[in-house]
Amino acid sequence: MGAEKVNVISFCPSCGASLDEDEHLVLAGSDSESNAEIRRLREALATEKQKHQDYVRAMSAAAMTHRPKVPELPKVSRSGAKLKATRERLGLSQIQLGDRLGLARSSVANYENGLAPLSKKVRAWMERNS
Repeated sequence: MGAEKVNVISFCPSCGASLDEDEHLVLAGSDSESNAEIRRLREALATEKQKHQDYVRAMSAAAMTHRPKVPELPKVSRSGAKLKATRERLGLSQIQLGDRLGLARSSVANYENGLAPLSKKVRAWMERNS
């Protein structure tokens, strides 16, 4: 039999992080017994590390499938593009056009970007100014 030997492991064999003094692993026994114990501990740590990685991968995959979809922006309608072209041809800003029609600037922008259908008032204005 080999000589009695004490091995102290002061770092995590898996990640290399330092262990606090009360967490040190002390292995006593012959060289061959100590080496076998170290191999067994490393294998156990590797198994636990693999389980953790599998769990993280599964959670990441689940998060990706349940991620809310970003709404697709609507395409600018022809009437919205025509409204913008007419407004720009007349040299009006969205605010100025909104003031003339009794609308907020954001409403004019929504009409131009196709986010809202043109109101009767806006369609009538376009007919008069086309």
